[in-house]
Amino acid sequence: MKKSRSIATVLAATGILCLAGCVSATQYATMAEALNGSPALRREAVDQCVRSDRSTAQHQDFLRKLMNLTPGSPVVRISCERAVKAVASGRLTYADYRNKLRGQTSPKVVRVLQGR
Repeated sequence: MKKSRSIATVLAATGILCLAGCVSATQYATMAEALNGSPALRREAVDQCVRSDRSTAQHQDFLRKLMNLTPGSPVVRISCERAVKAVASGRLTYADYRNKLRGQTSPKVVRVLQGR
């Protein structure tokens, strides 16, 4: 499903989840806690996410629509910021991450990307 692939790309591209399936629950919790306590680490994770993005214009257009952004908005940066913030705050859990690896998108992930 195109929507699922797009959201998975955003979550995987955060850079903080770069080890894909090799991230344990403990490692995920440690990353989330470090991000929560450090604005500098959150900025670095967002910057890494943006640098690692390889999405096509069509993919970015889909995300722009999903995220309710106006044309010309920096969709990649905003999606990275929202994903990193959600991981840092605990809103996106390890279970959410594992489900995304299985190609399952939850309404919560959509809400995070939409900024609500």
